[in-house]
Amino acid sequence: KFGIQSLDAGAFCAAYPFEELGTVAVSFYQLSNGGAYTQQKYGLALSRAFGERLAIGMQFDAFSRSIQEFEQDWHLTGEVGFQFKLDEQLTAGLHVFNPVGVNQEEDFNSLSPPTGTIGFGYEFSDKAELHLATQQNIQHATRFRAGLGYQPIENLELQAGIATAPLNYSFGLGYRWKWLDLNLSFGFHRNLGQTPYLSTNYQPQ
Repeated sequence: KFGIQSLDAGAFCAAYPFEELGTVAVSFYQLSNGGAYTQQKYGLALSRAFGERLAIGMQFDAFSRSIQEFEQDWHLTGEVGFQFKLDEQLTAGLHVFNPVGVNQEEDFNSLSPPTGTIGFGYEFSDKAELHLATQQNIQHATRFRAGLGYQPIENLELQAGIATAPLNYSFGLGYRWKWLDLNLSFGFHRNLGQTPYLSTNYQPQ
């Protein structure tokens, strides 16, 4: 990550829809610096649609942090999100992470401060879509994000994104083969350099 050989990050998520309950998901994220520092996030989520226009999701989070020669510590928090389908092309979303600093430990909140995000997605056609979002937390300046996806041919999507505070931008492409999605992208941070990203998504029909 950021061109630093010893710094890497990875994530895994699995979701399954239940007819009555909704969709249940488990997730895992890890950021590691060659064993000297490791930060992990475990998530258990539930989401459900209410009618054709509203969907609500919530997730319980467990954070683990370990520093070489120090004891491992744990912190618990949560997050919630709402998605509103305003019309056939426009969708709005609201996401709140660690609301009102539910974990009162100052050191934890400095790493994962309460954060709110509002975003919109607009589908121009079956081939093009635009996503805009603004994010605010108690410690940093307001951050704006924009992403664009375009399908020049079937199953292939070109992707581009930009974010502020600090400025970084990314480019990538995604390809769908039957039940498998493959995505490759590169992010460029103004101060820290570039980071390659590779992701796969398997969704059986």
